[in-house]
Amino acid sequence: MTDISCPIAVHARISPDAPAIVFVGHTLSYKQLDAAIGAAVKRMQDRGVSFGSRVGILARNDAAYVIALLALWRMGSLSVLLNPRLPSLSVEAELSEFGCDCLLTNIPAMGTSPGIAEQKIFLHEIVRFERTEALPESDPLFKEDQPAVIVFTSGSQGAAKAAVLSFGNLFFNALGANEHMSFGPGDRWLLSLPLFHVGGLGIVWRVFLGGGTMVIPADGGEWLPILGKEKISHLSLVPTQLFRLMRVPGCSAATLSLKAILLGGAPIPGALLEQAVSAGFPVYVTYGLTEMASQVATSKKLTAGRDLDRRARALPYRDMAITEAGEILVKGKTLFLGYADGVELRSAINTDGWFATGDLGEIDAEGGLKVKGRKDNMFLSGGENILPEEIEGYLLRYKGILQAVVAPVLDEEFGARPVALLTAEPGITISRAHLMAYLELYLPKFKIPSAFYYWPETVRTEALKVSRKELLTLFLQGKEVFRSVD
Repeated sequence: MTDISCPIAVHARISPDAPAIVFVGHTLSYKQLDAAIGAAVKRMQDRGVSFGSRVGILARNDAAYVIALLALWRMGSLSVLLNPRLPSLSVEAELSEFGCDCLLTNIPAMGTSPGIAEQKIFLHEIVRFERTEALPESDPLFKEDQPAVIVFTSGSQGAAKAAVLSFGNLFFNALGANEHMSFGPGDRWLLSLPLFHVGGLGIVWRVFLGGGTMVIPADGGEWLPILGKEKISHLSLVPTQLFRLMRVPGCSAATLSLKAILLGGAPIPGALLEQAVSAGFPVYVTYGLTEMASQVATSKKLTAGRDLDRRARALPYRDMAITEAGEILVKGKTLFLGYADGVELRSAINTDGWFATGDLGEIDAEGGLKVKGRKDNMFLSGGENILPEEIEGYLLRYKGILQAVVAPVLDEEFGARPVALLTAEPGITISRAHLMAYLELYLPKFKIPSAFYYWPETVRTEALKVSRKELLTLFLQGKEVFRSVD
C-alpha cells in the first residue's frame, strides 16, 4: 500500500494561482482552496471532529459542500453522504445506524428537527473562502486502504446498500479515467451530478487530480444556461440530461467548448445517442457502479456511422470477467472495501477477489463489454426466460420513446407477461399498432409486451435511475393513473 498525496495541496504548490473552483461568480485558486480546506479542518476540530470520526453530510451541491468534504478527508474522518431528499426521521435513523458523531448540512429545515438539532453543524459555520498567501508546509497524505466515504447505491433494483470506498478506490478510479479521457489544466468539468452519488464524487477526484477546474451551478440547480458562459469542456450526464441539452435553443456542439460528454447511469435511447453523435457532440458511453467507485468500462469517443460502436472497455486499474451464467464480475484497485452494516464492515468479494455485480453481459474478443440487464430482473413467461432490459433496449430505439421499463405482471395462462411502461418526447404520440409492428421485427412473440402504458408525470424522473420496483408497485396499485398507449 502506498500513500496518496492530496492533489489540491500538490497543485497549490505547483500552480497556486490556477483556478480550482468556479461558483456563483466567484473563483478560488488552488492556493485559496487549499487554505479554505485547512481553515475548515481547524473549525471542525474545534467542534470535536477528529481522525476516525463519522460525519454525515446532508446537503445540496455547493462550494462549501466540496470544501467540507475535502476537509473531512484531510482529517481522516469518514463521510456518510446522505440524499437531501430524505425526510428528517430517515436522516435520524441513518445517523444512528452508521454511528455518526454529527451532521453537516446546508438545509435550514434540518435545524428545526428535534432529533437532529443537537448533532447538526451548518456548512457556513465551518467553511470560509480564505484569501491567504500561505502555502502548505507539506502535502497531506491519504492511506490507500483508509476508508474515505460511505456512499449509497442507487437502489433502483431494491433497497440501497451502503458501500464503503477507500482513498485508493477514489484515486485510482480517477487516475484511470483521466488516462482514458484526458483532463488537465485549462479544462473545466461541470458538477452536474449530486455529490451524494458516486458519479459526483468521481467528478471531484478527476478534476483535482488533473489540476483543472470544477464549475458548480448556483444552489446545485440549473446548469444548462452556464455551459457556454463558463466554457465547460467536460460533462457527466445521464440520458435525460443529454436529451435536455440537445433541445436548448441555439445550443449545439459548434457553439460549446465541449471536449467530452461522459454518458451513463441509466439505459441510453439509441435514437438519442445517434442524434447526439451525428450533431457532433463528443460522447463517451460508460458502465460503472458504486462498488467500483464509479467507472468500470468506458468507450472511445463515439463517431457517427452506420454501426455506432458503443462498446465500453475496462479502464486501467480494474478488470472484468464473465461467469458461465453470464454475470459480470469486477475487481481491481477501485473495488470497494465492503458494505457498511451499521459500524461493521461486511465483505462482498469472493475468494478470488471478484465482486459479482448482478449485471448480465458479454465481453467480445477485443474486450468490448455489452451489458444485457440485471440477473434479478429476469422472469419466466410460459417457461421462457425474459430479460426486461432486452425489450427495453429495442423500445429505446423507437423514435419518440425517452424512457422504458418492462416488468412482469401475473397472467393466468403464462404465469407472467411483460408490460411496458414508457415516457415519450413532449408532443409525440406513440401508435401501439406501429410499436407492435416494430417489435415484431426483432423479438419473438412471447417477448413482446402484452400492454403499453405511459407512466404518470408524478413519478420522480430527476433521479439518475428510475426505481423499477417503485414504478411497478405504483402500476399494480393503481393502473388508472397510467395512460394506455393506443
